[in-house]
Amino acid sequence: MEFNPVIDEILAARAYKAGYEPPPAQKMFTIEDRTVGTMHNFLSFTGLPKSGKSVFLSAAIASAFVPYSIYSIATFLPAKRKGLLLMDTESSEDDFYRQMARIKKNIGREPPKKDFHAFMMRDRDSNQIKEYIEYYLSIHPEISIVYVDGMLDILTNYNDERESKSTIDWLKRITANYGILCIGVVHTGKKDNHTLGHFGSMMDRYCQSVLIVEKDEKQVPNIHSLKPKMMRSDGHFNPVQLSNNNGVFEQVM
Repeated sequence: MEFNPVIDEILAARAYKAGYEPPPAQKMFTIEDRTVGTMHNFLSFTGLPKSGKSVFLSAAIASAFVPYSIYSIATFLPAKRKGLLLMDTESSEDDFYRQMARIKKNIGREPPKKDFHAFMMRDRDSNQIKEYIEYYLSIHPEISIVYVDGMLDILTNYNDERESKSTIDWLKRITANYGILCIGVVHTGKKDNHTLGHFGSMMDRYCQSVLIVEKDEKQVPNIHSLKPKMMRSDGHFNPVQLSNNNGVFEQVM
């Protein structure tokens, strides 16, 4: 095989360097002070429909704009990269603006327009959604976290093994190339509560952290719990529980 300068350059940039110590991973997302997400990684909120995933996701987004945790969730952004991007692939207009109202309530004001970019993508197909995400990241280098609610809509068929792996590779690439953390919402099945399809299984395998949201309808008021399923960075946190009294959520301490 002939010498290929392009491949040689790629390999040289990725080769082990004796004595080199990489900088510490940029901590960006924590629960109860446990590191859940860092730059160049992706993680998922999983659970059944209506289990409360969006409630915890809105708290995660809002926590980026306040100097304290919300439901034990805290977000830390690089000093010069305060931008957040939310791509909502599921919600109707009514549900989308209800989510925006929840974020606003958690912050106590409107999120800063220059830092918070949120879009409804329900009518776009999977390739368009991925294209829009990359386009927006390319023109907004200040964005450091991307939220995808829900992640299954960036595939045509989440049971297709090849497409699932291709989408995982895409997540690896954009988190590395754009220096971001990606936080996605992935549904689970009603029969076994496993993340759906080949893609769900691969997300469980490749995510930095996998979080589970569960709803206990037997209790009055209902209880929504956020639990760790898998965390690679900093051990596990204790379950975070919220009581739901007619849409008013309060943390159970």
